[in-house]
Amino acid sequence: MGILDINPDDISALSRGDLQALVAHLCEAELKKCELPPTGVQCTENTDASDKSIDVSVNTEARIGERGFIPRGKTAFQVKQTEVPKSKIRREMLENKGKGKLRKAIADIFEKGGAYVIVSGKDFVPPSGINDREEEMRSIAPPGAAVRFYGKDKIVQWVRCHSSVDLWLREKVKKPVGWEPFGDWSNPGLPGEGYLFDNGIFLLDRQQGKKKPVVDGINEIRHKLRERNSPVRIVGLSGMGKTRLVQALFDSKLGEAPLEKDEAVYADSAKKPSPLPIQFARELVAGGHSVVLIVDNCDGELHRNLAEECGKSDKVKLVTVELDIREDIRDDAEVFELRSESPEVVEKLLMRRYRGVGELNIKNIAQFCGGNLRMGIVIAKSVLKSGGSPGNLRNKDFLDRLFWQKQKPDAELKKTAEVCSLVYSFGVDGKSGGELKALASLVGRDVKDAYRDVAEFV
Repeated sequence: MGILDINPDDISALSRGDLQALVAHLCEAELKKCELPPTGVQCTENTDASDKSIDVSVNTEARIGERGFIPRGKTAFQVKQTEVPKSKIRREMLENKGKGKLRKAIADIFEKGGAYVIVSGKDFVPPSGINDREEEMRSIAPPGAAVRFYGKDKIVQWVRCHSSVDLWLREKVKKPVGWEPFGDWSNPGLPGEGYLFDNGIFLLDRQQGKKKPVVDGINEIRHKLRERNSPVRIVGLSGMGKTRLVQALFDSKLGEAPLEKDEAVYADSAKKPSPLPIQFARELVAGGHSVVLIVDNCDGELHRNLAEECGKSDKVKLVTVELDIREDIRDDAEVFELRSESPEVVEKLLMRRYRGVGELNIKNIAQFCGGNLRMGIVIAKSVLKSGGSPGNLRNKDFLDRLFWQKQKPDAELKKTAEVCSLVYSFGVDGKSGGELKALASLVGRDVKDAYRDVAEFV
């Protein structure tokens, strides 16, 4: 179980009130899953551990499968943030400290054909222990009554079935949100794709100034991370496949000595994960965790700060990913630039994902895009949606599809885009409008209008 996972200790850390709220949220999510209204769930306001009322109740006339977490349409949950061994079951279910008759609230549930569940946020119970407790519960309940005992491990299992409740619990126990274990980070929601190679794609080791075949580059990056614990930075143009390259570091089918998948922790810094990368790095170092920390869309300043934090531990390995911007990175930084001199990889990937566009059409798109996969995807999607055939399109038509995508054409907006594309970068600061004013004047655009256009682009 990784550091990102909700675990039984997180359940134990909750207050009794929060544990009761968690069980209520889980019941509501379970009813929604069965296409039933969540109004059938009630939670008592009294969260005193000594109170003998029912803590969470489910009341629906609909039939609920007994194999689920809610045994019956009418189910009562007794929530305890203490250990509940077999010896304490009678005290929970019977009046007079376990010496009297069945408590009225529980008896009412059984009379209606309902179920009774004891939830313990402190017990981690093996199957034999569960059986002992449930046998004791059955010996107290009327014949044929439905009873269950859920330890904290069972609650974790239930939480994993409902992502909305998982998120709620993460916020309660301060678990990371937006950080992911190993997965298809570059292509979420789609089947995993192996890394594709051709002779036109390579890695440039900027420190050594040498071109390397991708597999050799992958092996070297693995070595630098594992043996030298050097922070590694991977850069390249948008759409080149930088994130897919990071995934390949963990692929046992490529090269030698892949990194351990269960040590991978990934986030896109542009999506503002919680905690933020620097804070998370500090927590990982302080906790002595063995991880490969991967931060996508990581600017130069963030990389330097992360490298400093991760350098305090030999267990936290750092990989950052960013566009090919010539930023101020230390001379001793391990920077690998992903480059392509061929459209073949783009063609292969488009054939995997967009066969409906047609082989000849995909060849034309790939040739137009060079090595930029993201550009090829935008055009392929546009062609599929419009039903057009790129085989009959000129480069200008490709450019229009790429530029406008889902927006209506705007001649003035396009003027600003064309003049801005003449330079590598430009400034917009200052009262005079900076460099943007000079560019706008070349096409007869007011600087304020040009500023709005640029805001639209980004």
